[in-house]
Formats: sequence, structure tokens, C-alpha cells
Amino acid sequence: LGCHQGKIDPITHSHHDVSRPGGKCVNCHMPLTTYMQRHPRRDHGFTIPDPSLTRDYDIPNACNRCHEDKKTDWAIEWTERWYGERMNRHTQRRARALAEARRGKEGADVRLVALLSTEGSAFWRSAALGLSAPWLGRNPDLQRALFDSLGDEAPLLRATAARMTDSLLADPGLPQQVRSPFETQVSKLLTDPVRSVRIDAAWTLRRTLSPDSDAGRDLKSYLLYNSDQPTGAMQMGTYHLDGRNAGGIDEAIKWMRKAVDWDPNTPLFHQSLAMAYSTKGEQAEAVKSMERAHKLEPQEVMYAYNLALGLSAMERFEEAEEALGLTVELDPEFTRAWYNLALVRNRLGKSQEAVDTLLKVTELEPGNVTYITTRATILRDMKRYEEALIAVRQAEGLTPGAPLLLQLRSSLLKAIRLRSARPTERSP
Repeated sequence: LGCHQGKIDPITHSHHDVSRPGGKCVNCHMPLTTYMQRHPRRDHGFTIPDPSLTRDYDIPNACNRCHEDKKTDWAIEWTERWYGERMNRHTQRRARALAEARRGKEGADVRLVALLSTEGSAFWRSAALGLSAPWLGRNPDLQRALFDSLGDEAPLLRATAARMTDSLLADPGLPQQVRSPFETQVSKLLTDPVRSVRIDAAWTLRRTLSPDSDAGRDLKSYLLYNSDQPTGAMQMGTYHLDGRNAGGIDEAIKWMRKAVDWDPNTPLFHQSLAMAYSTKGEQAEAVKSMERAHKLEPQEVMYAYNLALGLSAMERFEEAEEALGLTVELDPEFTRAWYNLALVRNRLGKSQEAVDTLLKVTELEPGNVTYITTRATILRDMKRYEEALIAVRQAEGLTPGAPLLLQLRSSLLKAIRLRSARPTERSP
């Protein structure tokens, strides 16, 4: 009541007896939470209990944390009865936007854009921006929000924007007319008055930044200072992998192995080491590291998928098929995994299963010409020329005049004519 004295009547607001735990402000808005399995303390999020977020996203709520014998639907019923439309508030929409972005839901980027344009807190705008990486390359509205944040008055937001620009610039397909303004804007942050902003800007530009410049030396000093911790060692490895005039792939692997030795239970470290081994061409070591990451977190889609790609590169196709099958089981809408599953099945001689898989992925992403063209190619190899021709014409409807499709259609028509002209064999 230090802030709300005279504004809130505890009895009518809480609907609980103020002499009991349910009537205490802190028990609803600062529930006691045990951190690190041993440290009980009040949650300073000052959140509003919302059982609907528990139902939809498994976000805990104070009602059910107290009433452990009741179901979530019971708590939803009472909050709706007591507070009605007051539950439909900005903080709930914010929580939904962030929860859906964390889960990579379709359309989550639209909610992030809305949140970035309406949220007054730089902290929450920073949180929203920090979840935008999966959509930055293809959502111009998010790109504009990111660019504007690079010049925001809040240092926290400038630092986050600098870090997120790294994920944008890492996209090899990013057009130069998009890339250049971001590089210019981030370069300005190398002399920002706040060191954390300068460091994040230098990290984003590490691929082109001279290590002998003021910003380059500052970045290297920061990395060395933190390199006695697992996360710092991993970041040092990434620096050597990416940075200009850095130690190169062998130095990167040395630091990444150190991070894994210090913290063998973080799957992301194993995945990063796997990528470094793959870059060096040591595919067997890459697969071993991905297997460790997948074993630590078997329900993580990308670990299963990257393991499958490594197995496929080693032509261990039966194992790759199993890993890709798990990937699409974990995420049935992961179109690239379905496509790779079709390719692996075709390599295993399961041509019809490959065709069926490609039909499935085309249902999920009907505008992707590659999926249709690959199906046509497999049908051609199966000598099912008429079906292959239908697939080619379907692809041509999406990209008319494509040279590859014209060539494929011509070869199919020729094969159909030759088969039609061939004399029918008769029994003597």
C-alpha cells in the first residue's frame, strides 16, 4: 500500500479475508518463489495473477500456487467472476506476445511489432526485441523497429538492438540496401557513452572490425575478462571463429572445448562446438557433439534436426531418417525437416515414401517451388512421367519461365513420346 494508499480497498480488491494469507498484497503480487532449489524469496515481478496464461502457456499464477488442490479452470472462473474485463489488459497482451514469440508461433512477429510500438517500458521493448531474431530477415516492420531502437535514448534498448542486428547481418541473403544502413548505424555505437552498448556494437561488427582499433581492443579485453567462465570461453571461441585476424578455427575449437569441459550439461555449448567441427570438415566429431546436445535435451527440435543433417552428411541415412522423423514429430509444421526427410527417404530407395512426404510438405507450404520440383524429379526417376509432368506444370504456375522447369518439362515430354512410340511387346 506504499504506492496504492487510498486507491485500493484491500477487502474488495482481493476478495479475501485481509487477516489471512489470501488477503496479503505480497502473496498475490509477490509470491514466494524458491530459486536455485534453496533460496526462497519474493518475486519482484509484481505480476497480476492470471490463470488464463497458465492454461495457454504454463505461466504460473498465484491463485493455484496457493490453492494447490484446485484446477486452473477453477481459478479462471473466479478471476472472471471477480474482475471481468479488467483481466483483458495491456500486461496480459504483452505476456501473450512474448510467450508466443518464445515458442516461435506463426504470426508472433506481428504481435512483437505491435508491442514495440505501444509499450512504454524500455525494459519490455528490449525483451520483445530480443525475441525477434526468427523473423527479422523477412519482416520489414520489425527491421524498422530494430533500426529505430539503435538510436533510442535508453541504453538498454540500444545495446539489445546492437546484439539483434548481429543476427540480422548474419543472414547471407540480406540485401545490401538493407545491410548497409544497419552497419552504418551500429558503427556509430562504437563510441557510445555507455560501455555495454559499445561492447555489443563491437561484437556485432566483429567480422569486419579491426582488432587494433579502440573498439576492437575494448572487445578483446571484455572477452578475456570473462573467458574464465564457460559462457565467456564459448563467446571467445565464437570470436575466433568469426572475427577478423582472430585465431581461426583451431583456436575457436580450443575455447569451445574448454567451455564444454567446464560445463558439459549445457546442450547449446555442444551444438556450437558441433558447428565449429563441421566448419573445419571434421564431420564425425560434429555428429558426436550434436548427439550429446540431443541427449541432454531430446525434446528440442533444432538439436534433433541438426543431428539429422550431420548424419546425412556422413551418409548415415537410416539414422538420419530416424532423427528427422523425431524432428517432425516434435514440430509437425517444420517444413524444412519434412523436405530433408523426403530427400533421405529417396536416398534409401523409399521413393514412394519420399513422394508422399513431399506432398505433405507442399500442403504445409504450397508456394515453395523447390518441394514441387523435387517431387517431379523423383517421379521422373520412377518413370512415372505423366505424374511428373503434372507436378512440373504446377511449379510453372508459381514461377513461369524458369529455365530448370522448362528443361525438365521438355525431357518429360520427350520421354512420354518415346514410350508411346515404342512397339508393344507380344507373346509368341
